[in-house]
Amino acid sequence: MTAAARAEPQVRTECRKVLDGATGPLSRLKGSCVLVAGGTGFVGTWLDEMLACLNDDFGFGTRIILLARSIEQFQSARRHLA
Repeated sequence: MTAAARAEPQVRTECRKVLDGATGPLSRLKGSCVLVAGGTGFVGTWLDEMLACLNDDFGFGTRIILLARSIEQFQSARRHLA
């Protein structure tokens, strides 16, 4: 198991803590489409995680378009998001 795969549950737990009770201001993202440029970088990865958490745990239904130099790298490092 890769380090990224082991970290995923912890990252998702942190996303839930941050978002729980604070999704109101983000409600404009419901049903929208978000473009994340640099999606495999540090900031992009966190945006991907947060948006995925909003979708999975809070039913936002936000579509995510991810731009990355290496989709293969992203798929191997972040299988749960790919």
